[in-house]
Amino acid sequence: MMLSDFVQVLPVRSRRGPQDAEVRSATGDSRQVRPGSLFAAIPGTRVDGHRFIRQANLAGARVVLLRDWPTDEEWPSDVVGLQVDDPRRAMALVAHALEGQPSRALKVFGITGTNGKTTTVGILGSILEAAGLASG
Repeated sequence: MMLSDFVQVLPVRSRRGPQDAEVRSATGDSRQVRPGSLFAAIPGTRVDGHRFIRQANLAGARVVLLRDWPTDEEWPSDVVGLQVDDPRRAMALVAHALEGQPSRALKVFGITGTNGKTTTVGILGSILEAAGLASG
């Protein structure tokens, strides 16, 4: 899939590099990057994914989602960099696009609150199954 097929759903603040690139897979783990991967540099509480951008590029990442541009080196001319406020959320949008937007075929119910969520889910599941519908 080409980046241009789904980049419009990403909340991009700024970008660097080529206008388009093929995206074969997406990961937030630089050790899982393969040629054609999109790498999401996700800031964590202990380890910041931005530290692994160079490693991901060397492994074949052609698109990088990041919150902050690296200041210690020039951006590679063959890598698309997309600056977003929340790389984790942007990664979810990318995964959704790469998998053919599976949630469009699902009916989704959200249950929130302080008490009774588990009971409500159980009741709703029973109602759906009695109606011949699958639930998960």
